[in-house]
Amino acid sequence: MRSNLRTVTAQLNLGIRIALLIVGVLTVSTSVAQTSLEEWLQILEEALDESEQRALAEMLLVVRISATDLVAAYAADRRTADQSYKDIPLEVTGWISQIGKGIFGARFIELGALRSSDTVRCYFEGRNDEKDEYLASFEPDQIVTLRGIGQGKIGSEVELHDCAVVEVTPGSAAESAAERAAAERRAEEERRVEEERRAAERRAEEERRAEEERRVEEERRAEERRKGFHCLSAWDGSNPSFKQEVRKLLNDPGSFRHDATFVSPVVNGRHTIVMQFRAKNAFGGVVRNKAVGSFEHETCQAIVEGIEPLF
Repeated sequence: MRSNLRTVTAQLNLGIRIALLIVGVLTVSTSVAQTSLEEWLQILEEALDESEQRALAEMLLVVRISATDLVAAYAADRRTADQSYKDIPLEVTGWISQIGKGIFGARFIELGALRSSDTVRCYFEGRNDEKDEYLASFEPDQIVTLRGIGQGKIGSEVELHDCAVVEVTPGSAAESAAERAAAERRAEEERRVEEERRAAERRAEEERRAEEERRVEEERRAEERRKGFHCLSAWDGSNPSFKQEVRKLLNDPGSFRHDATFVSPVVNGRHTIVMQFRAKNAFGGVVRNKAVGSFEHETCQAIVEGIEPLF
């Protein structure tokens, strides 16, 4: 605890010194606006020694984040997380999942994260009885805030070095565990509700698309029926009934060859039809002809109104 108090006391003394410097500058200056940023930096550089400048930089640059959010950031994109959290001061808050020693004897406190088995491991540099006794006073599931320099992710652990305990949240380990369990239950329930909402949205979107496809298909079929296409052969585009009636009127029905068929949209329940074809005439020569007629919209039964040659 003494190490923690010394850190806090040093930060407090540094803050008081900076405040006194600002008061002194304001005393001899008629306006804050008259002191530029460069002048402020020069004043601080001249007034503070190297260690105090380094401490001030850490105070200004420190990034505060929960262990859960830090682990999630590395799980989402390690490279982006390194750009945001590696080699800079971090203050990480979470519950203690483990207290132990590294392979080289350095003490560490490990913080757990919600919805992940990955952890944040914070190493305390140096070995002495006082530090060992201080770290041994903590218990699993206590909520603490640790400050250290981010080292990136190694294996399943996001590491921090040169660590110090900044704050210990009041409450017993059991209370912390209960709060964490409640938070995990809330998070799980929120995730379940969100998944159900997304699944319902997907189902609704699939049903909407299926309904739209059915509507488009029905409109397509209705338009084809209106145009009389439902009475035409899928093989050669002719109307089988009309073709049969035309053959009956030919000199040589066996010589019939279909070329093309054209139909008009339905009017009063019937479609007009024009069919171009080739067949032998009375002299045995193959000629091109055009047959004109109509067919019934519902039954597709056709009648021939006339046949004339095509020139």
